[in-house]
Amino acid sequence: MRKYFSIFFVFILLNACSTGSKLVEKNVIKPGMTKLDVNFELSYRSFWDQITVPTAYREYFKDQRKEILAPDKKNKDIYYVFKNVYQPVTCGWILCKEGNGTLERTFSNYTKAVKFVTGENKEPKKTISIEQNGKVEEIPSGDENKSVVSDLGRLIEDYKSGKISKEQFETKKKQILSE
Repeated sequence: MRKYFSIFFVFILLNACSTGSKLVEKNVIKPGMTKLDVNFELSYRSFWDQITVPTAYREYFKDQRKEILAPDKKNKDIYYVFKNVYQPVTCGWILCKEGNGTLERTFSNYTKAVKFVTGENKEPKKTISIEQNGKVEEIPSGDENKSVVSDLGRLIEDYKSGKISKEQFETKKKQILSE
């Protein structure tokens, strides 16, 4: 039994060592896929490149009904543009709702993705949107506030793993956001 578990673990580990851009190159992720389908492939094959986690990059363009999503990592190598988005990704402190839309195209940089969506050049937004109790909070995510995002990420991990209670989570979250 241990042998089978070890083989299964190595198989999962090897599958999860890919990146989003490699999955696009291999045509595993392709235009026409839903957000749920894309995120399933990413969570199974490239765990660290998921696009529907609270700290991932997301920007919704209401007039065009398009959304740009990118993984939560410093050097983003891929931006996913979804079309026909009537419900964008919304995230709480721990979980996200995918919303709707289908993958239209992928880009290697933000400028090209925005130019495709809007036809103009623009800087990426510097905040992360968190929805809680029907209210949306914008949390800074730029380099000057990098510690806020990483502190919140560590706090979420502590809560998920059971190291802290919900009350401790809420108290520490308020402390981090007030700094």
